[in-house]
Amino acid sequence: MKRLSHLSVLAIDCQATRSDPSTGHLVEIGWLETQAASSFNKEKTAEAAKSYLVKTENVSRIPRKFLAMTGIKSAEIEKGVSKKSVWNELWQESKKTKSANQGICPAVIHFKRYEEPYLKQLHQEFAPLEDFPFTIICTHEIVSKLYPGLPRKSLRAAAGFFGCSLPRLRRSLHHVAATAFIWNHVVRILEQREKVVTLSHLRDWVCHPPAHFHGKQPAMEYPMEKSLRHGLPDKPGIYRLYRSTGDVLYIGKAKSIQRRVNSYFHSKGRHAEHILEMLSQAKNLETTVTDTALEAAVRESDEIKHKSPPYNRALQPEKRHILFYSLSFKKKRPKPDNLHPMGPFSSSADMEPMAIFMDVLNGRTKNFSYRLIESLLHIPPEYAPDKGCFKQGLAAFKDNFLQDTSQAVHWAHIMKWGTQFWEEKLAERQQARQKDSRRDEDTVLGDEEREDREEGWNPERVFRALKRQVRMGSFQMRRARWFCRLSESILTWTDANDKRNKKHMILIENGVPIFGKSSLHPDGTFFPAGHKKTLLNRQKNFDIAAYDRMRIVTTEMRRIVQEGRDVELCFHPGIILRNAELEKILPWV
Repeated sequence: MKRLSHLSVLAIDCQATRSDPSTGHLVEIGWLETQAASSFNKEKTAEAAKSYLVKTENVSRIPRKFLAMTGIKSAEIEKGVSKKSVWNELWQESKKTKSANQGICPAVIHFKRYEEPYLKQLHQEFAPLEDFPFTIICTHEIVSKLYPGLPRKSLRAAAGFFGCSLPRLRRSLHHVAATAFIWNHVVRILEQREKVVTLSHLRDWVCHPPAHFHGKQPAMEYPMEKSLRHGLPDKPGIYRLYRSTGDVLYIGKAKSIQRRVNSYFHSKGRHAEHILEMLSQAKNLETTVTDTALEAAVRESDEIKHKSPPYNRALQPEKRHILFYSLSFKKKRPKPDNLHPMGPFSSSADMEPMAIFMDVLNGRTKNFSYRLIESLLHIPPEYAPDKGCFKQGLAAFKDNFLQDTSQAVHWAHIMKWGTQFWEEKLAERQQARQKDSRRDEDTVLGDEEREDREEGWNPERVFRALKRQVRMGSFQMRRARWFCRLSESILTWTDANDKRNKKHMILIENGVPIFGKSSLHPDGTFFPAGHKKTLLNRQKNFDIAAYDRMRIVTTEMRRIVQEGRDVELCFHPGIILRNAELEKILPWV
């Protein structure tokens, strides 16, 4: 019998909407003929792999979440190949592999419980009188036995553990290449360390439980050496986690690098799945100490945009662009001008519904289609209320807030109503905080969209949803103006440990915080050099990086004020905001 390393195998991957073929759809399938004895070349492997989109009769049943995770478009699925054509080609490929292996076709699959049911369904549908052609080998089972303490053994985690990165989108072409990469590595370990050299040996080895595993969950064992985590600075700064290949996995910031990094490995709380997946790959660590936590937060944001680590979900620049709107919110562009003075905004989600709503209130929209309701309430069409329910909720909004129907509604009305609704929401949250002292105080920006969780719609819920949209639209407009002011300013605050003698300062110019630098006014006071810039000139300096910096500075400023430190924010030689003023302003931006 051939050695494992010289065995020709088919690495196979299926992308399906569910693990059960009776309720799910096979959307994509890929395979690759490989041999562990051959040196792995990522580019050549990707070229040799085959993948096909499988035509689905009812594309509308493909979940949006699946399409988002894979990046596959509905139109692409409609142009896919038939299941029969896919099976026939895979069948021919299995015959070639059998011929090379004295009558067997090993199919290497990372999670056989996902792929195997679909392969058997295809076989049953198109070749029921033939024997099932594949001898399935599950690399997840192999990795789980070789490294029982590894936090996660998913395809992405296992490939990263051995030094192979996967793109964010889940596609069969990349997954079969990663499966082949894992097979290449585990075979070498099996033959050298475990003395497992043939397929029959491998079957016996997989079925035999680990000697140290007695039905209990093994303690987690991380790839990163403990020595790298010892002696980390108990100071604010940035930390970077790297794969063994040197690829950056994650960039984080902390008030204490030591406590934050070690919390990953010693925390009693349960980590999110993507964090455990990341820790399964993290081999090396690098840190940079900063003078303050605020500086660390700003530098983290800029580094993430420069390096795009795969496990930083927030602050990534992709698919995020700065937008400026006309006063009607119907037109937008990436740069401001006199016709597009509203902004900057980082998303159209809260602004475009305002254009629809103003048309509705001004009587320019007569046909309340489900598409309009979906866009106005910013919800998926399958969750939209029926038209009658929507009209009743809209009528309630008009009765309460639109007294003069002869007057056209414009952006100033949105601001006025939104201010009222925001004030109501702040009052509700204040009451909630008084009832529950455990509630995080910094929730003003975190959960605005959480209050409507009922299963069904009624006019009252529509009424609240419309108020929420107006509230968020006005909030984004206030925030945009605040960010423009903040983009030319000086922020000073006292040190947490030495409030009397030590102060920190950042000078913000053109939306870029400069740490440890200041401008001195002739009378001995500090002032921002760009304090005379017009709103339009300030807006022109905004890109997504500047927007995120101003958001981070605002969030950190809120934290510093809540900690009771003395804070001064200077917009102009004669305009300095201190703690009392900031405590009133910050909840609104």
